[in-house]
Amino acid sequence: MAYSSLRCPIVGCEHESRQEKRFLEHIAQSHGLDPETCYIDHVLGGQHPACACGCGQKTPWAGWKRGHGKYLRGHNARVYTAFSDPSVIKKCVDSRMESYREGRHSPWNAGLKSESDERLSRLHEKASTTLKQRYASGELISWQAGLTAETDERLRRMSETKSAQYSSGEKRSWNEGLTKCVSPSLARAAQKISTAYEEREAGKRLAPEEVQSRVSSAEFDLLDGDYRTRKGTCLRVRCRKCHSVQERTLYSIEETRKCFICCPKESSGHLEILEFVRQLAPDVVSNSRDIISPLELDIAIPSVRLAIEYNGLYWHSESHRGKSYHSDKTRAAADAGYRLIHVFEDEWRDRRPIVESMLQYRMRHVTSSVGARECEIARVDHKQRKDFFDACHIDGDVRSTSAWGLFHRGELAACLSIRRPVHRKWHDWVEVARFAVLPSHSIPGALSRLSSHALSYARAEKKVGLMSYVDTRYGDGAGYISAGFKQYSRSGPTFWWTDFNTRFNRFAYRADPARGLTEEQVARESGMSKIWGCDQLIMTLADDNAS
Repeated sequence: MAYSSLRCPIVGCEHESRQEKRFLEHIAQSHGLDPETCYIDHVLGGQHPACACGCGQKTPWAGWKRGHGKYLRGHNARVYTAFSDPSVIKKCVDSRMESYREGRHSPWNAGLKSESDERLSRLHEKASTTLKQRYASGELISWQAGLTAETDERLRRMSETKSAQYSSGEKRSWNEGLTKCVSPSLARAAQKISTAYEEREAGKRLAPEEVQSRVSSAEFDLLDGDYRTRKGTCLRVRCRKCHSVQERTLYSIEETRKCFICCPKESSGHLEILEFVRQLAPDVVSNSRDIISPLELDIAIPSVRLAIEYNGLYWHSESHRGKSYHSDKTRAAADAGYRLIHVFEDEWRDRRPIVESMLQYRMRHVTSSVGARECEIARVDHKQRKDFFDACHIDGDVRSTSAWGLFHRGELAACLSIRRPVHRKWHDWVEVARFAVLPSHSIPGALSRLSSHALSYARAEKKVGLMSYVDTRYGDGAGYISAGFKQYSRSGPTFWWTDFNTRFNRFAYRADPARGLTEEQVARESGMSKIWGCDQLIMTLADDNAS
């Protein structure tokens, strides 16, 4: 079918395109507008179409050429089919229930789990993400929010019915007769409960005298602060040595037990990395101002043209370092012929073996090297994938739909996982969620071989190809380019929230519509500050290398 050219509706713009994808990219990139919003404003006169069944809900957008649908999915049945008749609906439900009871029908997912079935995994991830977003934004609110069995008749009946079913034996607890020794589910639950007990003090309410005592033991004076929880309340304290006034959580004070103002310039983490590097490269230089003068590089290794920055969470938070500080420093080092790696304080403290492995690889010191063709490729299950990335990837594991690994002599040596892209723009692609190799190992060709396998999967799913994000804190994307990827674009720096002791994902704090607070206000209320990283490279791999 041939389509006529699409003309940009923005006044003064003469852009035309026969390809809808290119046309939408033009609107987003050239005018900074959301294509659907632009369509509603300029084609529909600002009126978003509502479902024709009369429910009042807005219909989804199907693109510039197709516009909005007439009905929401299934709502046409309210107008055109017999299922608008309650008696017909009840008859169908009763018939289907009878069929299930007699065994003539069974659910397609009977006996399957999201860990073992790819379809269930995709559905589970999609439903979970959508529901979390809708509840976080306030679009969905639980019908029983704020209600109890004492105040709501429905909840009272549900409680009484469930109690009667358990008393009569009609229902039984799923874990009855099981122990954590024989049930993996109970073992995982027991581990979670044990961890929660170890951390329960984070939410424990302390007496004012106890709060004062703990602050005092860390050489601070408590000035004021409405204490509620160790991690969620910001206290105003004053250092007894330098007399500076700071806002800190009790958790931050107890975990670091130091003043960020009067602590030494060369932190312990900086000195530890320096000592580690010196064992591998005798020409290492500390606090070099010769390479990107007048800026300083914490650690420089001229023999391999590598530099390392140790970023303390307090001094590198938004209060002291701007949004582009780390990216600008990375570019300045690259202009001087150096690759700059940024190591955050909590990464060195909590994931030191992985950081050391990354530094060893870039300094050409690896304990084992094996070619990708010497390995067997196979699908990796959920637990194996999670354990591998938690042990080998600097950011740990992330929810994925599928994963493949390279096995050398039966041991998982490299792994790549994929997922549905987070951003709607890439819905026709498959995203590489994680890729890593064993610490201190080198597997030339691993990314190329695994990504080729993932590309075959993408083709089977009728997707354009693979896309991935490269954090320039660690690399410049050269490994992806060697594997056949092309750089599509470069996005700005990403950020985390920090209490100056640990970084938290930027999605950890959501807006609170009930109190009229933005996500930033919610985070600040909990004593959090932003800390910025470096630019992100967006890489793509397709059959024709088109992006």
